[in-house]
Amino acid sequence: MLRVEPNTALAQTQTDAGQRRPKARAKPPDPEPETYDIPAEWEKQPEEQPRIIRWMVHPRRRGMFVNLPIVDTDPNRGITYGIMPIWVVQGETDDRIRHIHAPSVTYNETFRINSIYRYYYYPTKDSSLLLLASISQVVDKEFLAQYDDFRLLGTSFLTRFKLQSNINGAGRFYGIGPNTPSSGESNYVNDTLNMSLLFGFPVYKDSRWYIHASQALNGQKVSNGPVDALPDIDKLYPLVAPAHRHQSSVARLALNYDSRDNPITTAQGAYADFFWETSQRRFASEYTYRHFGTDLRYFHRSRREPRLATAGRIRFQQMLGEGLPFWLLPQLGGKYVHRAYGEGRYVDYGLLVASLEERFTLFEIKTAGVKTSYELDPFTELGTVFDAPGKLARKYMRPVYGASLRAVAPPQVVGSVDFGVGQEGLSVFMDVNYSF
Repeated sequence: MLRVEPNTALAQTQTDAGQRRPKARAKPPDPEPETYDIPAEWEKQPEEQPRIIRWMVHPRRRGMFVNLPIVDTDPNRGITYGIMPIWVVQGETDDRIRHIHAPSVTYNETFRINSIYRYYYYPTKDSSLLLLASISQVVDKEFLAQYDDFRLLGTSFLTRFKLQSNINGAGRFYGIGPNTPSSGESNYVNDTLNMSLLFGFPVYKDSRWYIHASQALNGQKVSNGPVDALPDIDKLYPLVAPAHRHQSSVARLALNYDSRDNPITTAQGAYADFFWETSQRRFASEYTYRHFGTDLRYFHRSRREPRLATAGRIRFQQMLGEGLPFWLLPQLGGKYVHRAYGEGRYVDYGLLVASLEERFTLFEIKTAGVKTSYELDPFTELGTVFDAPGKLARKYMRPVYGASLRAVAPPQVVGSVDFGVGQEGLSVFMDVNYSF
């Protein structure tokens, strides 16, 4: 209980004009100050976190434990639901996140029970290691190892190594072109082996411009899918899904500009990627083609209102070659390209898509030393595919409207749920550690 002493003031004798000031009298001793009890309900109480946050987030001595429910309505997979308990571990001497363990168990009507284990390790603030292993009761299997270092050995050089084996039974193919009908939907299994290595260096010392050189080896096989409600790909498109595994070797050269404050929990800055890549039969590939394009992103946080941020993105791609399989071509759809359609909804030799998103920070909570911002981010997108830029048609531009719920814990963690509405209805996507 708090105790407060009231303020006291000395009395002052006032006289009328022309009157003599009376003689000063001896000042009596000050009485003992009285004290009053402040009611307990007047005392400032700590702000209580929302109930849903208290259910989801549980502090630990070094980090926190998060209960994350999963409800995903990816158009290609149907409704998936489950639970993802996330254990976030901080360093012993600072608040920086060092480890994240994120297993999950989900259920889907087609793929049944799917078990996934994700492990993120952040040895420094500029490097990360991701290990992922998953297996479902029907078809799906994946192993992924990826290491990124944006300050290799303390220098300004960067590197990325990726090794992946992925069997995904949710593939969809509708044909090639910007106006393929939904009635042309077929299901296939995409069996991929991938290994890639990227190395980058600044154009000059302390430059924001980087040159990236990379090499990727891919082995890909397409076969009939497990979705009984859809026709198999070799029945609707008998010439596009040969039985043997295809091989491609892709060399890529890119010029990047990056002034973002963080590549994952981005709030301010710009990013530009101008790339050119080629695949040649004489260099361990079945296909000969050229592929070029650009990816432009801009993030602006309001100085007058730090809770507001604007994010914009434009992507363009074009492939040159003949007789290329559909899985190598640019695809419109999915969480990372167009958030109201499933992956591969529209396929062609060229792609153009633009996104604009306004990010509102609803509130911030610091739990176990980790400050997490919770955002509501309405967005709009417009995209299409085409054979060549001269054949781009306005009537085939596909609009998307929606909103994203995001939890951001700088500098390494982002969790998001995206709700997008397009010309074929609502889609919902969930993801971890994707900035946009």
